[in-house]
Amino acid sequence: MKENDDAPTSGGPAVPNHDGSARDEAIKQLERKRKFHAEAIGATIAMVILTAIWAMSEHHNAGGWPTEGFSQSSSIHHVWNYWIVYPFIA
Repeated sequence: MKENDDAPTSGGPAVPNHDGSARDEAIKQLERKRKFHAEAIGATIAMVILTAIWAMSEHHNAGGWPTEGFSQSSSIHHVWNYWIVYPFIA
């Protein structure tokens, strides 16, 4: 009697015995997607933290909320420095 490579061993469905290259590529693609999602979530969390720190420091330095707008200058009363846009662009 000939052994059948496609026969299930644990009562599950039969799985053909192939070289696995397509499966390996699918696994690599899933790993790349997971890595991308993890990096995107990490970058989003970092930007939220950076924005909170920027807002607190600008509120302290300008003496309040930006009622006079935004500027590249620092230490102007009620004017915030807009450098936070550069990390968002990057």
